[in-house]
Amino acid sequence: WRVEAKPVSLSDAMLEGIEDEGLEKFRGQVRIAHALLGQAADEAIVELADRIALQQGNHDDCWTKMLAVAEWSQAQPRWVESAVAQMKLGKLSSVAKLQEVLAWAFASGKALSEVVEGLGPCDFDAARMEELQKETNEAGGTSEAFAPIARALLGTAAGPDAAAVDTMFRQVVGQMLFFRFLILLELNWSVSRDFLPLIDLAAPAESAYGRLLAQVKPRLLGHLKFSQFQHVLQSTKYEGSTPSIILNRKAAVTLRERGRVDWEFRRSLIGQLLSEMRKQSGGPKLFRRPWQSRCMKVQFKGEGGEDAGGLYREALDAVAQELHSKAVPLFVPCPNAVAEVGENRDAWLLNPRATTPECVRALEFVGQLLGLALRTGDLLPLTLAPLTWKGIVGDERKRED
Repeated sequence: WRVEAKPVSLSDAMLEGIEDEGLEKFRGQVRIAHALLGQAADEAIVELADRIALQQGNHDDCWTKMLAVAEWSQAQPRWVESAVAQMKLGKLSSVAKLQEVLAWAFASGKALSEVVEGLGPCDFDAARMEELQKETNEAGGTSEAFAPIARALLGTAAGPDAAAVDTMFRQVVGQMLFFRFLILLELNWSVSRDFLPLIDLAAPAESAYGRLLAQVKPRLLGHLKFSQFQHVLQSTKYEGSTPSIILNRKAAVTLRERGRVDWEFRRSLIGQLLSEMRKQSGGPKLFRRPWQSRCMKVQFKGEGGEDAGGLYREALDAVAQELHSKAVPLFVPCPNAVAEVGENRDAWLLNPRATTPECVRALEFVGQLLGLALRTGDLLPLTLAPLTWKGIVGDERKRED
């Protein structure tokens, strides 16, 4: 005999048949918070939670444990303003802010009269308040349903001022973020306990596991993403000798000044660096360096100086600048940069003409430099368009990208 359990998708229709006061309250809070914050809230919460985690220790041990509720609660006041700015909530009108405050109070089971009292002295008829609340209940309790009450309150002679509404609105946003954080935290515990131990992280992105992992990835906290990543980096690092290479910076400068394109990758800095690294016996493992270490020592031909780290850093910066130029044919400015409209005007895309064997080898080398930067913590100032970055990490690319 074999008993097999198969997952069944939960739907809103199934939940409708469950009569539970706590569940109804929870669903109401989820609905109100999601309507205001949207998916941007999850992105902001994950970013803020990871910032908090980074303050708990050094680079190696800050991801060893899941963020605790108490740690978020202690740091929350410092990040609410950042989240409000990130989601552009400060631009809402006083009416819109007040109706969100009232809707959240209603979803949380609070009396609206209690919320109105918290806004300060307010000349508003209690019977009228009760009548409006009854109409709101019949409308489903959405934030839009509270617009008449919000307008009526702000329209009274002794209604709440904009500052009091804004203060309470920011408090409500903080509560919403915390509420959403608790949901994301439970999701992360479920993924850690019931999902990650059972799947192969090397599974192709188009596989069932790969698609499922791609769906939850934007909502995973740093503990799940970076701890696994750090484990892989530690187990594959290379601590052998550091080779010395010589680069001819003058030849690369002359190439750019004459407006030529280095299709053969001989005179450009990235071409010289690629050629020098291919001569080394270590192969790809030379790029698997530990955190805050170098994969090479650099000397510029005809220039003095001993590389104690500065010349190496200078070489990486120069290569990044060269990639964002017409001296090498790997990247081209994005359409917004050419037309000087819209966002990401400083971003670059992969050049569709870069298909020669030399270009393919150079692109592979750029990928090795990206991997090196991830491993060692070196900054590689490349400004690539979201379409390119999403392609690199395997995220779904959409028309707006």
